[in-house]
Amino acid sequence: SDAFRVDVSLDCGETFTAIYEKDGLDLSTVGSYITSTWTPSSANDWRTEEIDLTAYEGENVLFRFININGYGNSTFIDNINVSAEILGTEQNKLFGVYLYPNPTSEIVFISLTSAMGSTYKIKVTNSLGQTIGSIKEDLITGEVAVNVSNYSSGLYFISIEIEGRSTIKKLLIE
Repeated sequence: SDAFRVDVSLDCGETFTAIYEKDGLDLSTVGSYITSTWTPSSANDWRTEEIDLTAYEGENVLFRFININGYGNSTFIDNINVSAEILGTEQNKLFGVYLYPNPTSEIVFISLTSAMGSTYKIKVTNSLGQTIGSIKEDLITGEVAVNVSNYSSGLYFISIEIEGRSTIKKLLIE
């Protein structure tokens, strides 16, 4: 069967250690084997996978992605992000931001009570990294209502910036 693996190297590629591996139906996002050529066509055809990299914090690492073809279907990968808290940026992080209800299908409320009287920017991006909505205005009530009823079901990222501080929250739209 098909398999996919992510390896990490701490010695410039001399040796590698597997840190993620899936095969067969565990790779599928559609639930069963598909025998014809298939391409993702909606947000529901994708999923987010996370790999804990805390064991490699402070190290220079090299990643490799290995796709093993067992004559199944194609493997699609998009939006690879490696992130960590960078030293010295804690003062730029925006705290006290809450989204509710989450998941939602109509309106999501973004609570920003610690920043009343400030100008805020909100950007909504889909799982493909495309910006699909943005708002920039003065915060009066400490809460912003965002209508998401026109967005397709799937995972979205809400980026909130106020006075040079920012945070990103995940939002699931049903």
